Amino acid sequence: MQPDAQIAVAGIPSSYELKIMQRFAISDQGRPGDRWLLETARWAWRTKIQVHLNIDLRMRLWTLVEAVRVLRRIRATCCWRRRPARA
Repeated sequence: MQPDAQIAVAGIPSSYELKIMQRFAISDQGRPGDRWLLETARWAWRTKIQVHLNIDLRMRLWTLVEAVRVLRRIRATCCWRRRPARA
């Protein structure tokens, strides 16, 4: 997930908010609940979905870095290292 390059502007949905709106067929057609649905999609992205995805990505990155660290430590203490060739 790449962060939005655009700065959040009130009333203008981000690309991710637009994707949510398209997925659930939310648009401003002048109906009484349309504005509320638009704001709900924006709120859902800003407060729930984006935060959850960022935390998930950070945890995945942390586990990958930790796995590499552990494998390096095992490799340094194990007999997996190449033995020098005998002459």
